[in-house]
Amino acid sequence: MTDSERLNELISLLKMKPVEFARSLGYDRATIIYNILNGQNGISRNIANKIVSVYTQINYEWLLKGEGLITKWQEKESDLSPLHRVEDKEVHFETRCKACAEKDKEIADLKEIIHDQVKEWGTVCRDYRERVERRDTG
Repeated sequence: MTDSERLNELISLLKMKPVEFARSLGYDRATIIYNILNGQNGISRNIANKIVSVYTQINYEWLLKGEGLITKWQEKESDLSPLHRVEDKEVHFETRCKACAEKDKEIADLKEIIHDQVKEWGTVCRDYRERVERRDTG
């Protein structure tokens, strides 16, 4: 399997477009990815390191040399069935959704605290202003 074919398989596994994949690696443009996909360049150690640092489940040896299996956790090639890929993404999505829901709750709680503090300070300021006005007029 060529570098181009391996990268194409990885991008397909991730259900991404080359541009999305390039951005996920921190590239502003997808030129470096397209050059590999078109066979103009191979996968360098630098690019392989970048990919496995972002996608930690990917097997570095497979990516760079085509040796072994595509992922570290995969027991056999059939483990990468489309259903398995979808289930893995759903688990990741659910985990992120739970984390986001927790953060949303935390934000809502903080907004409520801020609202209460603003209301309290508004009352304090109004009371102070009224005392100053009474003192000045009295």
